[in-house]
Amino acid sequence: MSFAQTLVIALCTAGSTALLAWLGQLLIAYLQRRNERAKYFREKLLERYSEFAALVAADLERARSVRSAMALGDKDGDYAEAKKIEDKRHTLRLDLLRASLQIRLIESDASLAKRVEVMAKAQPFMAFPFPPRWHEGNYDERSERFDSEIAAFDKQLVELIEAVLQKRSGGASGR
Repeated sequence: MSFAQTLVIALCTAGSTALLAWLGQLLIAYLQRRNERAKYFREKLLERYSEFAALVAADLERARSVRSAMALGDKDGDYAEAKKIEDKRHTLRLDLLRASLQIRLIESDASLAKRVEVMAKAQPFMAFPFPPRWHEGNYDERSERFDSEIAAFDKQLVELIEAVLQKRSGGASGR
């Protein structure tokens, strides 16, 4: 074998080794970027779930406060403070719908996305809570329905949190 042939073989071997090393680096960079992107979206999704759970908890507190005000009443007939609490419902509803949409845009699990959508629309509501007036229907019936909506909303929150923990933290349970 001549010197020229040896040199050509050496250059080809070195060139293919460099090409393989370059392709390996390219593959590693691609896989790292894909993992970083997946981690970013997972973190964003968990942030949105946390925000959604906080909004649901705030709305549950609002509904329970309305319920307490309904049960205790006001000796002077002034329900201004209770009305302020009830007025927070509109802002909370918009926030729930916003957080729900953000979750549904990122969430890959259709069943979790559907649960979030259903919860955002299941906000407890009591028509004409303060004070009952003539021709407003059966107040006791509405009150019982409001209580059941609060209990169902609370149960949905617990079930959603369990499902998210099971899906997003490798089967770990929150209990």
